[in-house]
Order: sequence, then C-alpha cells, then structure tokens
Amino acid sequence: MLGARQVVAPLAPPPGRSGFLVALRPEKLRLAPPGGEGMPMRVVGHVFRGSYHAFELRAEGVAAPLFAYR
Repeated sequence: MLGARQVVAPLAPPPGRSGFLVALRPEKLRLAPPGGEGMPMRVVGHVFRGSYHAFELRAEGVAAPLFAYR
C-alpha cells in the first residue's frame, strides 16, 4: 500500500518476508490536474533550481514527503 493506494508489483517478496520496500524515482513522477487516475497529492513546497523545478508533495496516508522534478 502507498497511502490509500495499493501498488501492484510483478515481484514476490523474498522468502520469509511479507513485503518489500518500493522506491519512487522523482524524475518519473508526473504532475497532473485533480480527478485523474493518479494518487491525489498536495504541493507543499516549490523551488526553481535554474534548469528545473523541484516540488515537495504530500499524500494522504504517506508519512514521508515525496519529491518531483520538472
């Protein structure tokens, strides 16, 4: 589960484990208008880094911040 969303992975957990850690690559996150198929998030921070923008995101049920770069 990622917050309220179930993430389906084509891999089985290692023997003796019930799950595994999933990492999201920030350059693969895509920002879209509300109401789409994605996971609702709130932009809580933004910094322009010269050649790209960095966004800090929060999602309901996810304790750690997520970051997206564009």
